[in-house]
Amino acid sequence: FAARKHVLEYDDVMNKQREVIYAERNRILDGKDVHDRLVEMMTETVTEAVLDLCPEKAYSEEWDWDGLALWYHDLTGIEGEVERQRTVGTDNPHELADALVGAALGAYEAKEASLGEAPTRQLERQVMLRVIDTRWMEHLLEMDYLKEGIGLRAMGQRDPLTEYKQEAYEMFVGLVAQINEDFLRTIMRIQVVREEAPVEPSAAKVTYTAPSESTIFGGAAKAAAAAGTAGGPTPEQIAAAGAAAGGKAEPGARTVVKDKDDPYADVGRNDPCPCGSGKKYKKCHGANA
Repeated sequence: FAARKHVLEYDDVMNKQREVIYAERNRILDGKDVHDRLVEMMTETVTEAVLDLCPEKAYSEEWDWDGLALWYHDLTGIEGEVERQRTVGTDNPHELADALVGAALGAYEAKEASLGEAPTRQLERQVMLRVIDTRWMEHLLEMDYLKEGIGLRAMGQRDPLTEYKQEAYEMFVGLVAQINEDFLRTIMRIQVVREEAPVEPSAAKVTYTAPSESTIFGGAAKAAAAAGTAGGPTPEQIAAAGAAAGGKAEPGARTVVKDKDDPYADVGRNDPCPCGSGKKYKKCHGANA
């Protein structure tokens, strides 16, 4: 039972941390505004960094200006602001922190003006949720490692549970600070690109027209026209017209068109020629037939 009690006490530490994290997540999922927290986070984060790199008890010449400039640029993407404050002779770390916070918030307000208030609020919520989820998963792994090795503290005459609670608290404070800094870094440096909707090509108007008979049977029509003016089509014209219309003319085939008004239409080759010459048709007008 004693071992079970210790397990529950260890779990109780994690449950309390989980309650804090999930309460924040649920607040964001419910659509609560994150912007007010952004201003607080910026003030707290920048002030803490300035006081760490620029101690009040040290002269401004001894401050880590270069380190502060690198950190501030990494957080906000703003260049030259720390150097400008150094040039004007700022020697109060709190005034320096206020100036850096004001410059960062001013740059963020300009970004918000170009993006719009509603999209900016939505972006803040999305970024915060992503940062919380990422850092929380990493924190859970670190807490597992701590729990696995905390039993060795008993060898040093220290209470493992007390050590676990103390280190878990310090790790959780570091988690919150890391979440705030990651959120500020992402939201300050993110570049939002507006994508224009692609212009859809207008549907082409296609008009379908049925081909005329003169187009399909152009050859046949021309042959018929020639026949109407020349007294009748020749076999060669008819064969050519049929080929133009898509038909095939067999080699050597002759097509004879009979006209009832033609006196030579029904004359046999050995019959007398209708011209009255007395010769056979094949020796007279039928010689070339």
